[in-house]
Formats: sequence, structure tokens, C-alpha cells
Amino acid sequence: MKAWMTLTLLWLLLPAVTRGAEPQVFLDQTKELTPHLEWNREIVTKKGGKFSFTIESQGPVSIIIISGKRQQAQLAKDIDAIERSDLILDLPSVPTPYTRTVTVPPGSSWFIIENLSDQNVKMHLKCYVP
Repeated sequence: MKAWMTLTLLWLLLPAVTRGAEPQVFLDQTKELTPHLEWNREIVTKKGGKFSFTIESQGPVSIIIISGKRQQAQLAKDIDAIERSDLILDLPSVPTPYTRTVTVPPGSSWFIIENLSDQNVKMHLKCYVP
């Protein structure tokens, strides 16, 4: 009986991380997109670092993540200010659901998610700290 109680207590006292705790979600958003339309979504971090995301859609999508610096340069059409290092992720076509972990710089970063299908689709973007 003592062994059983000891194992039960150990299980209850183990940190939640070792038992597969839920990740900390900081963005959970859904949007409906018409064919070949882009969804631009800003993510802001104080220190930068790693986070994971999952995109679910009823059709194929293109996923690009760029730094805020690159977003500003593109909007201003300042080609000289665009640097390769400001392109964080470029996936021309992925099936969904799609999950990945990326590292972003401090400040602003932008998701650019395009509906590659010929139909209206509902997309779901979820970002979390693993």
C-alpha cells in the first residue's frame, strides 16, 4: 500500500511540463478568405525568440513570415532596404494542418498567408510558446 501511495504522490507532484502540459497560446484567430487572397497578421514580441504555430485551412496555403523592417520596406517600395535575413519563412505551398516552430527577431513580424485554392476557405491560425 505504501508503494502505491508513493507513486500516486510522485505523479501528483511532478511538474506539469513532464506530463505534456498544454502550450501557452498567445494568438488564436480564424478568418474566411476568398480565392487567392492574402491574410496579413502582425505578431509583436519584446525579446524575439522561438514560437510555434499551426495553420488549418480547407485548402492549400502559402505561408510567409517576414520581419517588421521588411514589411515597412515593402510598403514603401524601398528595394534597397530589403535584406534576405528579414525573410523568416517562405513556404510556397503547404497542405494543412501545418505546424512549425520559428525564431523571430524582437519587435514586429508578419504572417502573410495566402489561400491558394479556387474556393472561399476558413483559415485558423494558432500561435503558442512550446
